[in-house]
Amino acid sequence: SYLVDPLTKLTVLHLPVTVTIFRLHHRLLCCFKTLHK
Repeated sequence: SYLVDPLTKLTVLHLPVTVTIFRLHHRLLCCFKTLHK
């Protein structure tokens, strides 16, 4: 309905953003681990 459409659009837009942020965070953690060895 009226409220569901913007919500689904927001979630669809947020999913890739969160995934990319999560991947970047994971990569940064790996870099830090290798640097601090």
